[in-house]
Amino acid sequence: MSSDFNIKTIKPNDGLKYKTQFKKKPRFRIRGAVFFILIIFFLVLFTYVLPSVTVVVVPETRKIEKEFEIQLTSDESKVDLNRNIFPARIIEASEKGEGSFEATGEKDIGDKASGQAVFYNHTGRSQPLTTQIDLINDQGIAFAVKENITIPPARVDEDGNIVPGEIVAEIEAKEPGEKGNAGPGRINISALDIERQEKIYGEISQGLSGGNSKIVVVVSQEDLDNAKDELIRELEPKVKEKLKKKAGDDMSVIDKLINFDVSEISKSMDVDAEVKNFDMSLNLKAKALVYNNKDLSSFLKDQILKELPAGQTIAESEFGPESQAPGKGLEVEVRNFDINLGMADLKIKAVFPVSEKIDLVKIKRNILGKREKEARRYILSLPNVKDVKFIFSLSLTDKIPKFENKVRVKLGEVMK
Repeated sequence: MSSDFNIKTIKPNDGLKYKTQFKKKPRFRIRGAVFFILIIFFLVLFTYVLPSVTVVVVPETRKIEKEFEIQLTSDESKVDLNRNIFPARIIEASEKGEGSFEATGEKDIGDKASGQAVFYNHTGRSQPLTTQIDLINDQGIAFAVKENITIPPARVDEDGNIVPGEIVAEIEAKEPGEKGNAGPGRINISALDIERQEKIYGEISQGLSGGNSKIVVVVSQEDLDNAKDELIRELEPKVKEKLKKKAGDDMSVIDKLINFDVSEISKSMDVDAEVKNFDMSLNLKAKALVYNNKDLSSFLKDQILKELPAGQTIAESEFGPESQAPGKGLEVEVRNFDINLGMADLKIKAVFPVSEKIDLVKIKRNILGKREKEARRYILSLPNVKDVKFIFSLSLTDKIPKFENKVRVKLGEVMK
C-alpha cells in the first residue's frame, strides 16, 4: 500500500511540472520573435527609410566687392527698388532709470569784502553805473556797487577850471573770500572802452575789509551733467535690446540709425544746493529706422549676379553666407538720417564669394548609395571644388541614401 500511495502522489506532481514547462516555452519564443522583428524593423527604418543627408559643396571662391547708394524709407508709397529705394519701418522703445550721485562742487559761502569808493567823471556827460557792471582793480579782482548810481558829469567852476564830477558809493567784492580785502587803488569800469576808462573811473581810498572764506560742498552743473550722462550710458544698452526684440530676427538695428531722446528728467537738488549726495531719474526714449537685412542682401546679390560672366555664381548657403549674417558682408555707412521723415541715405559696400558654377544635380546622381569616403573622394576630384561636408540625419551608417529625395546637395561655405 505504501508503494501504491507513493506512485499516485508522484504522478500528479510530475504532471503539474510538465504542464508548467509546456506553457512557458511558447511565451518565451513569441517574445523573442517579436523582439527580433522589432530590431529588424528599426534597422530597416534607420538604414533605408529615415536617413537623409545634406551635402555642402564648398567651391573655390574669390571675393567680389561693389558699392551701392541705398535709400531707406518708412513711406511705402516711396519704395522703388529700381531706384535703390528700399523699405524700412520705425520702431520705438524706452527705459527708465534712476540713481544716487555724489556732489563734488565747491562754493565759498563766506563774507564778501566791502567798503567805499569815490567815482570820478572827467567828461561832459553823466555815466550810469549798475550793480551788474564789474569794477576791476590792478590785481584783477572784481567788485561792484551795492546800489545803482549815476556819476555826474564834469563842470566848470567860477574860475573857469574843469572840475570832474564825483560820487561816493558803497562797493563790495563779487566773490566772498580774503582776496577781496583790497587796499587803496584805482578801479576801472569794465563796461567802458579803454579811452573812456581813462576819464571815468573809481578810487578806493581806505581799502576794503570783512572778506572771509567758508568752502562747502554743493551740487555743480558738472555734477548734474555727469549724472545724466551716466544714466544714459546705463540705459542705452537696455533700450537697444528692447529695439532688437521688437524688430525681430529678420530686421537689422544699427546704432547710427537710432535717435535717442531724454525726457522726464527729475533731480532732487538744483545747482549750488549744499548737499553731499543727490538723486536723479530720467526716461530714455529711442526711435530706430530698421530694415530687413536678408532682403537687402538678396537684393544686392541679384544686382551683382546680373553683372557676373556666364558660368559664374555666388556661393552661399545657410551654413554661413557672408552676405546674410547681420553685419557680415555688408559695410554700411550712414550719410544722412532723419527719424522724423523716416528716411536714411546709406552707402553700402557689399562683399560676396563668387565661384564657377558646379553641376549639383550631376553630383547628387553620382553619389547615391555610395559610402561617405567614396563620395568625398569623387566630389573633391571635381574641378573648382575646395571642400565638402556631409551632414547625416537619422542614419546609423555613413552610407548615402539611394533615393534622390533623401539627398540634398547645395553650394555654400562650411561654418568653422
